[in-house]
Amino acid sequence: YVPTEANYTNWRHWAFVRNGNTSMTMYVNGTPVMSRVPPGTLQKCWTSAVFAGYSTGGTLPYPGWVDDFRVYQRALSPAELAGLAGS
Repeated sequence: YVPTEANYTNWRHWAFVRNGNTSMTMYVNGTPVMSRVPPGTLQKCWTSAVFAGYSTGGTLPYPGWVDDFRVYQRALSPAELAGLAGS
């Protein structure tokens, strides 16, 4: 996903929702922008580090700041995501 506007100075709310092994959806500012079938089964614990803001090899850094990062134990509803995004 690439934002349509060229100005990267605006605040954005990004959310990634994985609903079991059936779907994974990316939301930007409370709007779904991409949906895929997950590539594998969901693990209950990670055996390696989680990277936010760049790839595991340290390339392709995110050109901004992460103000708030959350992980939930369930898939949030579209209404809950819209509320978090302030839309």
